[in-house]
Amino acid sequence: MITSEKNNPNAFTQPEIEAVYKAIYQRRDMRHFLSDPLDDDLLHRLLGAAHTAPSVGFMQPWRFIHIKNRDIRQQLHDIAQQEKDKTAAVLGSKGEDFARLKVEGLLDCGELIAVTLMDKRKRHVFGRRTLPQMDLASASCAIQNIWLAARAEGIGMGWVSIYEPESVRACLKLPADCEVIALLCLGKVEKFYDQPMLIDAGWAERGKLDDYLMVDSWDRKKAARAQQQWQSLEQNQKQHSPERADKISLGRADINSPERANINSSEASVTKPSRTLMVQGTTSDAGKSTLVAALCRILSDQNKKVVPFKPQNMALNSAVTADGGEIGRAQAVQAEAARLAPHTDMNPVLLKPSSDKQAQVIIHGKAVLDLDAVAYHDYKSTAMAAVLESHTRLQAQYDFIMVEGAGSPAEINLRDRDIANMGFAEAVDCPVIIIADIDKGGVFAHLVGTLDLLSESEQNRVIGFVINRFRGDIKLLESGLDWLEQKTGKPVLGVVPYLQGLHIEAEDALTENTQAERSDAMRIVVPALRRISNHTDFDALRLHPQVEFIFVAPGEALPSADLIVLPGSKNVRADMEFLRQQGWDKDIAKHLRYGGKLLGICGGYQMLGVSIDDPDGIEDKPGVTQGLGLLEFNTQLLPGKQLRQVAGTLIDGAMVEGYEIHCGVSTGPALDNPFARLQAADCHYNDGVRSGDDQISGTYIHGLFDHPAALASLLKWACLETVEAVDYRARREQDLQRLADSVAESIDIDQLLSLCDTFTESSLEGK
Repeated sequence: MITSEKNNPNAFTQPEIEAVYKAIYQRRDMRHFLSDPLDDDLLHRLLGAAHTAPSVGFMQPWRFIHIKNRDIRQQLHDIAQQEKDKTAAVLGSKGEDFARLKVEGLLDCGELIAVTLMDKRKRHVFGRRTLPQMDLASASCAIQNIWLAARAEGIGMGWVSIYEPESVRACLKLPADCEVIALLCLGKVEKFYDQPMLIDAGWAERGKLDDYLMVDSWDRKKAARAQQQWQSLEQNQKQHSPERADKISLGRADINSPERANINSSEASVTKPSRTLMVQGTTSDAGKSTLVAALCRILSDQNKKVVPFKPQNMALNSAVTADGGEIGRAQAVQAEAARLAPHTDMNPVLLKPSSDKQAQVIIHGKAVLDLDAVAYHDYKSTAMAAVLESHTRLQAQYDFIMVEGAGSPAEINLRDRDIANMGFAEAVDCPVIIIADIDKGGVFAHLVGTLDLLSESEQNRVIGFVINRFRGDIKLLESGLDWLEQKTGKPVLGVVPYLQGLHIEAEDALTENTQAERSDAMRIVVPALRRISNHTDFDALRLHPQVEFIFVAPGEALPSADLIVLPGSKNVRADMEFLRQQGWDKDIAKHLRYGGKLLGICGGYQMLGVSIDDPDGIEDKPGVTQGLGLLEFNTQLLPGKQLRQVAGTLIDGAMVEGYEIHCGVSTGPALDNPFARLQAADCHYNDGVRSGDDQISGTYIHGLFDHPAALASLLKWACLETVEAVDYRARREQDLQRLADSVAESIDIDQLLSLCDTFTESSLEGK
């Protein structure tokens, strides 16, 4: 009980005083959050408390940036993670423990606020000049205000201060003289920690106030005692590393559970192995990718550390990771579902077909060689080593690994040395569920037949079935489900309904065309080249309400359009010849004569020029192919892919973000009029070309339509006078959540995880 000074007319009432001190003493630096957003009024109150903080000269040097964009959150998380890893590397014996400290709050919390100091601070004079320390002290008061107000409101807050400042500055596009003070994670929590997390983990202790309070001048004895305390604690940490490490790495449920207090140190030092679950399908496009994405999001919503994984992927739709690697597009989408940045370990082997018989082999994100099917079969043992290496790394970092198979495990001709389906499952000894698409018909035959074609050991690791894309009354299916379970002895884990209008980026198959339903709609046409790549570039266009989108199949003429887009290609020279064979070059020329707009992306951009030269036979046989000759530049294909994430502005100033995947280097006078000005890492450069008459554009940027500003700008350029604002990324996030919610309603997740545990326990007993 706090006893206040009597007869002080300025004092609060006794309960008010106690409430203030309660907020102070029970304030905690939180690392575990619920993902629910805060009410606008509540967030405004908290920021208002910060804004009323004392400041030198009443200058209010703080500036708050409310981070709403999920991609920016991910970038900030990655920056913090990288700095944390670098710090751990120089901490010696403490490094391993430090590496376990969590920065996931940046992704998990309801709201993320960056606190920065204002720019042009030296222009503000207080006394002779404004000292940096004055600004910092004022901003710190603002942070403390919001922290205490949040605790009083029952809202958790975490202060993230470990990051590389210049990287954060670039991410948030801050002026040169504007500094980031802290990243504040705000959100609802299950429970506040009983004591500060670092105290609980044995990393720190609160010293006695008397050892930190000096009178009139510096007290060397007290300073020495405080230093001795830290040295003693550090020594104690070295002696009790396993226990401390376990506490630091606890998840939200563990750190707050009453049972946790009863676990002794020997039990606490045991690390539970991660669960690996593999989803295989009866056919291609059965729903493996979407089910893995859904499970990743469901477990992420439960605040579990989950990561997607596909041992081997064959796809022309790819994505670029932050570390400059290339993986399948489906794994990038699954990473988004898991609220992770894509990484090359999520898809260690990627095959990109360049012809009917040959494919480029990409290992851990980098192209290593081109092989035909026979040669790759001999290479599989090397590829499998890369697969197992990545899986081992993921096991050390995540609680759950959700694995996607490829095609079907019942493809007899591919069973030998398999690394994509049961070969992998047997190598890591994980359980498997099999999914089938009832919309294709013959679902029971697909499931029974697939299971029957597996070996006995493979059949034994199948823990159940999932039926996908069901329409109608489930009662009509129940007799079939009963028969299936009796026939196979395997449970049907769930029946997932057909979700009308669901958009999850496709792995390979071209998406359906859209029809114009409005009088103000514009028509966009894309010729379906034989080796078309990254056609997910067009998903944002296909979903736009003002766009009629058409993929034109071989053998068909290009119809009249407002905009023709030449897509990317895995074999640009061959597709250039294919374009001519279809007569599409003549259709394009006619389109331009009538004033239509033309855009080329990556390989399509290269086709706009005079020539495409492949002297080393990188994509095909060595040689030179004439381009459309519409713009004065030439392209040469060189060894080594350009793989990078990019951001910048179009020439009209609209924001654009995306990624580059190409071997070509384009040069010529046409490039004096660029399409965009970009930044990648520490490099600034011009990209692409826009013709002098503003009718033709070319760019190496994939995903350029995904950013709302770039999408609106390009539609206006094409012909659309008034463009409705559409946020494709928000739509993608919405559909991921919709998918996850549907799967969570259709599948008993607890039963699924229990079956996984039972399989693992049985497997261990068998060994």
